[in-house]
Amino acid sequence: MEYNIEVLMSCSISLTFASYLLYMEISSMVLIFLFLQLVMV
Repeated sequence: MEYNIEVLMSCSISLTFASYLLYMEISSMVLIFLFLQLVMV
């Protein structure tokens, strides 16, 4: 039972880290896009 809890914890941590990386990537892409739009105008 303890082993299952540890596996669930590690899975949730890795999922949280992956979603955080994805959020950072998307937000940086949006910022770059907005910056390019400002520069073009």
